[in-house]
Amino acid sequence: EEYCDGQPPGEGYCSSYLESDASVDTAATKYWVMFGIVIVVVVFWAILIPSMALALLRRHHSRLHQDRILQSWGWLYQAYTWRACYWEVIIVWRKFVFVIIAELRQIGSMYQYALMLILCVFSTAIDMAAGPHMLLLSERVEHLGLFSCAVTCGVLLLANPEPSVAAAVVVALNLPAFCLLFIIYRRTRPLKSKAFKKKFSQGDTL
Repeated sequence: EEYCDGQPPGEGYCSSYLESDASVDTAATKYWVMFGIVIVVVVFWAILIPSMALALLRRHHSRLHQDRILQSWGWLYQAYTWRACYWEVIIVWRKFVFVIIAELRQIGSMYQYALMLILCVFSTAIDMAAGPHMLLLSERVEHLGLFSCAVTCGVLLLANPEPSVAAAVVVALNLPAFCLLFIIYRRTRPLKSKAFKKKFSQGDTL
């Protein structure tokens, strides 16, 4: 009101100023409410649940093959090898990184696609190097999912109406590298299939 007293007279000037000030306060309140909700979700989904899963697997690591543990927590690790029983936690963290990238709208969609493409390439390379999957089918599903995501991001980058040098470099380096990884994976698949059959025939399970 003191601000309005010193301003030139005008119909609706002071009222519009006060209304705009109130709308700013309301927007700020909504922002902090949503920020608090996001923090709770981040702590619960990205920190609390993975930490509890890691603690559980570490505590029962030597007894993961027992029927009681399998019935209670087998869904968490049964699809992975004994040394990579924690891999589901890594997948949860990777999904969380995807969500973070999807929410970075201020950097522009082009850079979002580029970051997702890079994440797909690194995730596939790490998955192929670690070989955590017990079943060949689950391994193929994981790799094909990452491959389709990477190709989609690459196509969206190339179809962007305002391409940049950075986007072109990202596509030029990552998409061929990803295709090379996929070719290597397809060539080594029969060898892995034989290894899995031998492992199961010897009863080498969790």
